[in-house]
Amino acid sequence: MDWKQTDRSREDSKHPAPCALWPVDLKLTHTDCNPGNTLVHFQGQYATICELDYNILQVEIQNVPKTTVSMEVGDLCLVEDLLSSRWYRGRVQNKSGDLFDVFLLDHGNILTVGPNHLSTISDSLLMLPPKIVCGFIANVLPVQECWDQPSEAYFSSLIGRQIKGYIHGLLPYKVLILEVPEITKDLIRLSLGRHVDTDTFLLLVELVIEVPIQQSLALSWLLDRRKELE
Repeated sequence: MDWKQTDRSREDSKHPAPCALWPVDLKLTHTDCNPGNTLVHFQGQYATICELDYNILQVEIQNVPKTTVSMEVGDLCLVEDLLSSRWYRGRVQNKSGDLFDVFLLDHGNILTVGPNHLSTISDSLLMLPPKIVCGFIANVLPVQECWDQPSEAYFSSLIGRQIKGYIHGLLPYKVLILEVPEITKDLIRLSLGRHVDTDTFLLLVELVIEVPIQQSLALSWLLDRRKELE
């Protein structure tokens, strides 16, 4: 008997089997493992992304006429970066007086601008999906009450890595609840995190975010995404 293989099988049996539905391949561009937060946030890009398409889109965004209108939280728009005077696709994330925090759909950072630096966006400029995908790493929690410095270092080391994940649900604005078996195994092996079942994790997310998770819409979203890539 191959004892090494047996030991490996026993070790693998300790880890959760990945969900067979809704797989996605991403390149991680940002992770946020904060000791004050139970959930680990990430940003990434699809492995199949075509940079040329987004470069062409960026040129079109600069040339389109800009129209200033009243904006509310959640609205899609064009936003001007005051430093570069370039315009980008965005979504209003927060509004405080005359200042708007706008999340850049294709870059992942936030610009804070006044109303004169916002413009309506046409449907034609929204045909390409957001270049940046956001979400939370699913089914893992810190060993103790909060993440520690080694955990932060581990998640930071993932930036630039290609991962395969499995979608368990969607939050508003297509924020993914994504299980990544490779990350789960690493956290358990390094004694940095522990696995929790999907139902428990989704309940925790709803309690923390205070927004219901849309599991039924995840499949239709993935089908739409696959059509975009065809």
